[in-house]
Amino acid sequence: MRHPAFRRKARGFSLIEALITVAVFSIGLLGVAMTQYTALREQRNAQDFGSANEGMGYIAERMHINSAALDTPGSYTLTLAGTRNCTDDPNPSDPQEKQDIVRWQQMLCNAFGPGNVQAALQPVRDQPKARWAMV
Repeated sequence: MRHPAFRRKARGFSLIEALITVAVFSIGLLGVAMTQYTALREQRNAQDFGSANEGMGYIAERMHINSAALDTPGSYTLTLAGTRNCTDDPNPSDPQEKQDIVRWQQMLCNAFGPGNVQAALQPVRDQPKARWAMV
C-alpha cells in the first residue's frame, strides 16, 4: 500500500464543472442566435423602408413632372389601404395623374404584397407630400 503523500492528484473534470461549462456555452449561443435574429429583422425593415421610399420618390417625381395637375383639386389625392390586385394596368385613356397613381400602387403592391401597406398622397402646390405605414 502506498503512502497517502504519494497519491496521484485526480485529473479530469467533475460532473458539476461540465454542467456549468455547458450552461455558460448555451447562454452564449442564445446570445449569438438573438443577435442574428435581430440583424435579420432589422435588415428586412431597412429593405421595406428603402422600397417605400423608392415608391414615394417615384410618385413625388411624377407629381413634379405633371405639376399642372396639382392645380386640379383631388388630382393626386389618394388613400391606399386594404387588399388590391397587384396586376391592374393603368388605362391609357385615363388622365396622366390617374395612370401615375395606378403605377405607384403597383409598385407598392409588388414591394409589400397586397394589403400590407397604407399610403396617402396629400399634394400641395410646389410641395407634393406622400406618407406611408406598414400594417
